[in-house]
Amino acid sequence: MESESDNKKVVSETETKLGGKQVENVVETEAEEPHFTLAINIPHFPGKTYVFANASELVQEVKQWLTDSPETCIYTCFSLALNGRRLDDYKELQEENISSDCDLDLIEEPYTEREARIHVIHVRDLLAGPYKQNPSAIGIDPGLSFFTAINNNIVNVSNGTNGNIGKGKSSIEQSEEKENGKSKDEGGEQISTLQTPFSDYDFSAPSLSKFVPESFGQNKIKCLETLYLSGWNPVPFERRKRGDLLYLTVITIEGETLHITAGINGFFVNRSTLKNFDPIPRSELQVSHAHSLITLLQGLSPAFRANFKALQDFTGLHHPFETIPVNTCFPAYPWAVKLNKHIYDMSRLSDIHLNYGTDAVDSLRDWNDEFQSQREYPKVEMKDRVLRERLVNKIQADFTESAVKGAIAVINGNVVPFNPRDPEEEHMYVYNNIFFSKAFDTRGTFAKLGGNDAAHVATGKDLEGIRTVNSIDVDGLYTLGCVVADYKGVRIVAQTIVPGIFRRQDDSSIVYGYFDNGRDEPKLCSNTEFHEIVGKAAKALHLAEHTVCDSKGTAVKLYTSLETKGLMGDDGRRYLFDLYRLNPVDIEFLEKECEPQEGSDLPIYPHKLTLLRPELIESFWDSRFRSWLQEKANKKQQENGGASSPEVIVTDTDEFNFALNPDSFTDHKIPQGEEYDKTKASDEENVRFASKYLRETVIRMLIIEFTTLAVSPVDGTSLTATMHRRGINMRYLGIIANIVNELEDHKLDHIKVIII
Repeated sequence: MESESDNKKVVSETETKLGGKQVENVVETEAEEPHFTLAINIPHFPGKTYVFANASELVQEVKQWLTDSPETCIYTCFSLALNGRRLDDYKELQEENISSDCDLDLIEEPYTEREARIHVIHVRDLLAGPYKQNPSAIGIDPGLSFFTAINNNIVNVSNGTNGNIGKGKSSIEQSEEKENGKSKDEGGEQISTLQTPFSDYDFSAPSLSKFVPESFGQNKIKCLETLYLSGWNPVPFERRKRGDLLYLTVITIEGETLHITAGINGFFVNRSTLKNFDPIPRSELQVSHAHSLITLLQGLSPAFRANFKALQDFTGLHHPFETIPVNTCFPAYPWAVKLNKHIYDMSRLSDIHLNYGTDAVDSLRDWNDEFQSQREYPKVEMKDRVLRERLVNKIQADFTESAVKGAIAVINGNVVPFNPRDPEEEHMYVYNNIFFSKAFDTRGTFAKLGGNDAAHVATGKDLEGIRTVNSIDVDGLYTLGCVVADYKGVRIVAQTIVPGIFRRQDDSSIVYGYFDNGRDEPKLCSNTEFHEIVGKAAKALHLAEHTVCDSKGTAVKLYTSLETKGLMGDDGRRYLFDLYRLNPVDIEFLEKECEPQEGSDLPIYPHKLTLLRPELIESFWDSRFRSWLQEKANKKQQENGGASSPEVIVTDTDEFNFALNPDSFTDHKIPQGEEYDKTKASDEENVRFASKYLRETVIRMLIIEFTTLAVSPVDGTSLTATMHRRGINMRYLGIIANIVNELEDHKLDHIKVIII
């Protein structure tokens, strides 16, 4: 193994003259990890199968590849061994001393009840083929692609193909001909053609009813009539002692009904019928037992064996994005749903049992602990950071999916609120260990800012604040998992449940920010350790430390706004929440668009929760920093008697102390005194300069980019992304539209169309 120093390589090395010193500017990156091919011996399989891996991959990742591979997809419950020694699934290959000259053995492992359920789910997914229908989904399944339907390389198939896909020629042969740019006429002569996947595709805008291609999802190969959990479940206690885990009912294409037992050693056919329970294995069958359910069915049904092979070949013709579900992304257009033929399937009723167990205990997850535990994962080395991001991304995707389903259940009235005696708008819910509330101004918090309109916007600002704080990634500072869902005209906020967050009667749980429990007099809280940790995030977010006081004159120092709260959870973690006012007020917009203007008949903006975006604050800070550097350079030049110096000024960024007060231009109170008044005036001046910088510089630069076609957004989504990257809120769209429409340059016609 190479040492750590050997594992690094210098990719660039230059010398720069800084402050009269020779400094080496060295950029280091980790050397590329060694890759190798593993040979794996499969039981009951001729020859070996090979896996391409790298040294830092986990053994579990190799196992997952084997489960997804067509040659070894029949296995789910197994381990890998090296020279008879079983490998740890959660260790890296290099930790297990595995290299390219190693042969691994696939060892069939005993099943547990959970492993048996996973195996049955896997078999059902394989039998569904590339087009897995999910009647309970909101829209198109995540990660689904229409590429094959548009490419038109795969033709319709049906049972009885015996593995020959297509008419006369396989789709692979047809694809090869198209890739070679050649086709044959009826006389057999080759005709030179230029074929692309979109050669025959009509790019004219289709109607919504034809958004999903007609040819999509029509190719089916049926391997079984049905496969579902038997009515003899759950397994009686006396049979559990003998190793029975689950009972299945299978109807083959030949019409034979089989009752199958999933046991600790695999699957076998028992003697039960729909009327009589007899768990004894049937011994008269040629194949009565196998470790894999697929192997057992292949030995029992010739039609299953032939069609399963054809189905795997057909699935292999598709792009991986069409066949492998991407659980960490969601469809861009979930409303695009094709009306498919609804098929009678008893197995769909078994989904909950197979996924979550008899008591559905597996569905009850401690979302908050999972979120925070993954964020506490080590992040020193690159491989640790990559694994950490993968884990966080996975838990975020799972939480989002559960939160969306819960929000729909709440709006549909299928969840009982835990405060049913309160008005409907104030109802709060707990479903699947997720806290749900509606985006209404139920406590009058936003009465002066626009009421329900401001409360609606605050939820989106809160989500943006959580994303911003998470991007800073300060050790010891935690945020809530949060999802905002709009359904049937109602905005629902879903959050993880933090230990101690509902203890409103205990003031000690809130240790930072403005606390109002609705019963006692509101008070300000500050904690030295919490303040220090928040200060690390505030430095990166360019938020100024400022002093505020309550009605009693008690003064505290905060980095965040008054509305932001810090909570000490029962798990010992410090949580920051209510981040909707993380950034300062856009005072120029507030004064000119949210207040009635003399001589103007335009309607005022519906709410006053108009804040600057974090991208704008970062851009404004950079602008101020460049100006500060220029002043330092000018001062240095004056000290040199007006002569310009070729030396670059070496400065410490900590000397540049510029930050914005998030409580400027709000109703917060400050202690009395001339010093506090000067600080307030200075803070408000800085925030106003930032607001003017947005209107007078950033927006003008965006218009110039539009004019010169340096930026050419093609739709509303790209226009929104373009504006947000520059720190411009979408509320400025009307102002930008007025400027654009006043310009006569024909180059801006495409921008006018997008805005309209």
